[in-house]
Amino acid sequence: MNYEDYHTHPINKIIHVICIPLIVLTTCNLLSKIKVLFCSVKLELSEILMFLMLGYYLYHSFLTFLVMLFYFFTILTVAYIWRLNKNYMYQSLYVFIFAWVMQFVGHAIEGNRPALFDSLIQTFTQAPLFSLGYILPFRIH
Repeated sequence: MNYEDYHTHPINKIIHVICIPLIVLTTCNLLSKIKVLFCSVKLELSEILMFLMLGYYLYHSFLTFLVMLFYFFTILTVAYIWRLNKNYMYQSLYVFIFAWVMQFVGHAIEGNRPALFDSLIQTFTQAPLFSLGYILPFRIH
């Protein structure tokens, strides 16, 4: 089953288009305190995960890689700006929980279980692409 097959109801689609980027953004903020030394450079765990995901996207399609490079760059830029607020961790946690609850609400409306329960890898790699599917003038996968 493709990731899109789990999201056919219009309300569920809208919820996911809004909440998936919020989850990616808040995950970056929540993981910002975890630093990893990589080749003499301290990187945040979220940055490393995004680099790995970009490698996955590059393996599948150069166009997908370029789109997701811009997506992650935008997400990280917003995350860095948000972190100027001293309460960003609490705010991020609240938005993270809200976004996940809304996604489960969307699946209750849809009457379909989340893809997360069937394929964790597919969910993490395809969800950001899915959230872009309604604003891009072309199809990526």
